[in-house]
Amino acid sequence: MQAAQVPVSSPSAPTRQLQGNFILLRADKLRLLLPQEGIQSTDYLQGRPELIEGETGLLHIPDSEDGAVYVAVGSDMHLLDMCPADRFVTTSMHGLDVRWCWSEVRVLMQANLYCEALPAVLLSPHTPVREIVAVGNDWAYLCSAEGLQQFALSAKN
Repeated sequence: MQAAQVPVSSPSAPTRQLQGNFILLRADKLRLLLPQEGIQSTDYLQGRPELIEGETGLLHIPDSEDGAVYVAVGSDMHLLDMCPADRFVTTSMHGLDVRWCWSEVRVLMQANLYCEALPAVLLSPHTPVREIVAVGNDWAYLCSAEGLQQFALSAKN
């Protein structure tokens, strides 16, 4: 996990400005920006999670004594039945006792960010994101921990 200072850059017509502490999560090409208060803890992955027998999208580390449940999402924010090899860090979010596997976790302290609304054609009633944010040279979807958990875990059924 690395802390980063985010330069302030103003797009031509921002929808709104955000200020505060955020966590940038990366899984493949998916980048999500969550308010820091939604993240309970971050840790390094201590083994390679495997699919729990009889489940879809729920993973565990065989022979682990803690019985933790892991999930990994793809670029579409749906659960994967395997943990990609590049996932090495996990987060626990407030609300559920599930560990999320990520390729990258960055802490953005005292960031000044500008949000842009997503075009209506990209939205559905169930989409947990409504805005994108420029973070350096990359774009990230603005999301809450609760929204991500509800979307990804409800799509499991």
